[in-house]
Amino acid sequence: LVETVACALVLSAAGILLFAIRESRRFVFSSPSQSAVPFAFSVQMDGFIVPESTRLSALPSSSPDNGDPEVIVRKLGPNETDIAARIQYESFHEPPKNPLEAVMDVVSAQSMREQIKNGLLQRTKRDDWICLVLERNGVPVACAEAILKGGKQRYLFNVGVLPEARKCGYGRQIIEAIEIECPEDFVTADVWQDDENAKAFWGAMGYALQRTFPAGPGFGPFQRTAGHYCKDLKKATK
Repeated sequence: LVETVACALVLSAAGILLFAIRESRRFVFSSPSQSAVPFAFSVQMDGFIVPESTRLSALPSSSPDNGDPEVIVRKLGPNETDIAARIQYESFHEPPKNPLEAVMDVVSAQSMREQIKNGLLQRTKRDDWICLVLERNGVPVACAEAILKGGKQRYLFNVGVLPEARKCGYGRQIIEAIEIECPEDFVTADVWQDDENAKAFWGAMGYALQRTFPAGPGFGPFQRTAGHYCKDLKKATK
């Protein structure tokens, strides 16, 4: 009995450690190139089935039979925070890599969804908050946020594109739309330095690296490095 209890405690501790390590490397940055996939899986583990999870509120996909899809970018309405929350959750969620992570995902999913939604609700109270959503054939598939930072710069963050809508230029389109909405001369964004696709994307958008800094939860080898990128909108329009 003692050995059984000890084994259970060791497995529990290992599970908590694995979950903590995984969560310490998750930090929402403006990285539309992330390779996240929809939160849906079904895992068989020692006779126990983790049921397939569905999206917070599934967004229908649109595939027009004829012609190009109709794409519009608009401001998020005052009662539409659920739309942005859905897009951000689907965009930034990292799929589980093994059965243990799958179980942990089921436990943490609701908490993550609530954190995203609560953060959005808090930011709606700010006078300097901008949130745009991109729709394809009437279906929201991308969003981006921006707030005033330091009084002179607009900070761009939470740029998210649904996995099924990537590689269509929607990330670029919504960022360009945010830039038009910004009355400030400078727009900044933080980008993971170990994400080569993200660095290339923001560089192609005209953003230059200003500095690097340790960011996100975690410590030691689990501490990631971010780059602070800036774009001079005056120069970009010349």
